[in-house]
Amino acid sequence: ALRHAFDAPDTATLDAAAVGALGDAWIERRLLLHPSTRLLPVRFNVAALWSALDAETEPPDPVAFAAPVSLLVWRGGQQPSFRSLSDAEADALVQFETGASFTDLSAYVIAAMGEAGAMEELAAWLGRWLADGVLVLAD
Repeated sequence: ALRHAFDAPDTATLDAAAVGALGDAWIERRLLLHPSTRLLPVRFNVAALWSALDAETEPPDPVAFAAPVSLLVWRGGQQPSFRSLSDAEADALVQFETGASFTDLSAYVIAAMGEAGAMEELAAWLGRWLADGVLVLAD
């Protein structure tokens, strides 16, 4: 997945500048995950292991999770990156695999967690996704 992220085609990502230029129109546009982006279910603490190896520190012992955890892998600039996701964030990103709009995602998340919690989560996720460059506008 890291190699795929590095070798994936260059595609313009949706970022804060693009959102600003589009105004409110972007929320109705279909969104997709950037071609470098993958959601992977992992059963071990691979994120902690890779982070330790990357930092050239002693890696932790492998630990098996009781249930799979979602790992997000993408290319930020020219550097493959990864991080673990909460189940809710992973479920949200899955919506973009089929081209949901941000309006569609908002309705989905509100139905799942209620309006108060959803608005806070959506704002945090969107800021992170735009900064990481994991979303693109569908044609």
